[in-house]
Amino acid sequence: MRDHGKATCAENRGRPLSVNQVAELTGRSRRSLYRDMDNGKLTFTVGENGRRVIYEPDAIRAYGQVPAPIPRHSTKASEAGPWLLSEREILGASAKLPEQVGVYFLIRGNRVVYVGQTTSLYARLAQHQKEKEFDRFSHIPCAAEDLDALEALYIHVLKPELNAVRSGGKVVAPMAAEALFWRITAAGS
Repeated sequence: MRDHGKATCAENRGRPLSVNQVAELTGRSRRSLYRDMDNGKLTFTVGENGRRVIYEPDAIRAYGQVPAPIPRHSTKASEAGPWLLSEREILGASAKLPEQVGVYFLIRGNRVVYVGQTTSLYARLAQHQKEKEFDRFSHIPCAAEDLDALEALYIHVLKPELNAVRSGGKVVAPMAAEALFWRITAAGS
């Protein structure tokens, strides 16, 4: 093999990639890759077959992190594309929905702007996306019988701006602060 461009240590070469693989992984055209190789930006080696080989560390140095190629599994790769996962792999990588009963928090920037309770988290979040402005959410699972108390506790403590506030500054929550206090102290005795 002959090296072109900056020399790299043979034992630390990393995985070899073809020009086509680097083009697919980086989203660059083959033409721009050849231009980068000709002007020295992208280091390559010429293999025994006369084709250019680009080692992963050289591609990373030129273009940043290069994703790992996904192995081909389709029996009809020409129709489905080179990176199609099998159904078994898709099912193996799937995750079950987390527990959906609980108290949730809508977050905008670095502030909790709304506290609510739900028995169907994702349906409720979809509804809120139409009505409220937030960029993240958090969720605390709890038993259905504890929803009112937990939601009220967080509303009273956090006073989120999108939860209703009555005149006089009182926060609207499923339980008044006094009732919540008595419930908590009774549970502790």
